[in-house]
Amino acid sequence: MTSERLRRVAARRRVLFFSLTFMTSLFLTGLMWDILRANGFTALEKTGLALFFILITWITGAFWTAFIGFVIRLRGGADAGHRLRGAAGADHPRAFGS
Repeated sequence: MTSERLRRVAARRRVLFFSLTFMTSLFLTGLMWDILRANGFTALEKTGLALFFILITWITGAFWTAFIGFVIRLRGGADAGHRLRGAAGADHPRAFGS
């Protein structure tokens, strides 16, 4: 692959990842808003909703990272056969925790 093609693929993947993350976060924040609006909003509930959005965005980002990685591994892409190695490399005595 050329470097230009790699940049385009990376840009598409980033757009997909951030779109999924923010759409999921907005959906879940909307559900939380619907729950909280039943008795009206207080300032504390508004602050809690803002914090909920920030924290749920972090969680949904982790979810979509794991999900997309799982799908890529199932399809056999992105070094699916790559073995995990320690920081020192496979030939180092402590590479695999021994």
